[in-house]
Amino acid sequence: MMVEEEPRQIAKRRQKARLIDHFNHKNVVFTMARRASGDCNFLHPTTRLCTVYDQRPETCRLHPQKKSPKPGFCVYGGRVA
Repeated sequence: MMVEEEPRQIAKRRQKARLIDHFNHKNVVFTMARRASGDCNFLHPTTRLCTVYDQRPETCRLHPQKKSPKPGFCVYGGRVA
């Protein structure tokens, strides 16, 4: 029999690894960590492509406003010159 890990324990481990910034215990919602620039940790800095697109987190898959011009390209966090 497998025992599933509690969300609080997962959050604690992920926060320690700096993968998430915040965990809402009431709603069981994780807030992903970002770089100092505001970019997602999984966004390639020069190509602006998601480096984990095929295995991207649910928050990315479900983002209601995410409209990308091409697969793997993140429209958020783009730098304006």
